[in-house]
Amino acid sequence: MLLDVGMDYISKNTESTLKSITGVLEGGFFINHKNTDVPRLTS
Repeated sequence: MLLDVGMDYISKNTESTLKSITGVLEGGFFINHKNTDVPRLTS
């Protein structure tokens, strides 16, 4: 399962906090990337 969220504030430990949740294998952030295009699957 992929989870795509928007956050108003990301602290220095947000990624490590998310990775500490049972079942979370990987985390990745696009920080300070303006106008980042994210491809979406459509059906």
